[in-house]
Amino acid sequence: MLSDVRDVGFGAEEIEAFRSALHKSGKRSVDAFLEHRPEFLKVGKTATACALIPCENENALFAANEENWYEYLFNRLNARFDEFDKNAVSVVTFNYDRSLEQYLITALRNAYGKSLQECAAKLRSIPIVHLYGQLGELPGLGVPAIAFGAPITPEILTKSAEGIQIIHEDISGNPQFQKAHELIRTAPRICFIGFGYDKTNLERLLGDRVVDNQRVFGSAEGFTSSECSRIEQALKTHGFRTVELDYIWGKALDFLRNHSPFD
Repeated sequence: MLSDVRDVGFGAEEIEAFRSALHKSGKRSVDAFLEHRPEFLKVGKTATACALIPCENENALFAANEENWYEYLFNRLNARFDEFDKNAVSVVTFNYDRSLEQYLITALRNAYGKSLQECAAKLRSIPIVHLYGQLGELPGLGVPAIAFGAPITPEILTKSAEGIQIIHEDISGNPQFQKAHELIRTAPRICFIGFGYDKTNLERLLGDRVVDNQRVFGSAEGFTSSECSRIEQALKTHGFRTVELDYIWGKALDFLRNHSPFD
């Protein structure tokens, strides 16, 4: 990893200064750290991309796994190919990785025997909003296109790092957050999966919008009952009347099966 980051122009001292400051910052995520240390922005985004790109493994996405909620989701979206775009589901994520899109477009191609272009057109009907950016667009879904699991080269690493966004306080003009606000406002059922309920992220995600008649469910593995009560109260301040946090069904697959957004 160090050599890859060096190859795009960062010196060893700069890389070590970033690593040391992040390690001792007390922050739980790189993006939270970079919000307050803009001098490390470029090297931090590059290091993040360098760490994530090797994790893109299509075979791993389709490996036999009892916790594969992507497979569960795809099968709940089951429909004739010409009706796939009628599925009323959308995804809003703070993650940079493109594994969900890769799973869905690959599964579509193999399940229906259709071309990349045909499957990409269907997948585009399901909004997948990356609030903090992503490691480039997948082929067929946008530009700059970067293949899933592409080997790290200086060009790939630079393009992937450029796709990562570090959001500061003002999100008023951010189109991804605007799209997410609209999707959330109009969704009859909202499921939080693997979300940390960070106060800043929650406020940015929901804004000051007051919603009505929406059911909200959230996985809360690792949270105590007191923490869940505080999170439920925070969600209710945004107008959600029905809020259920489930720390029993913590795993994503079990949670989806227990609180299916398709019922």
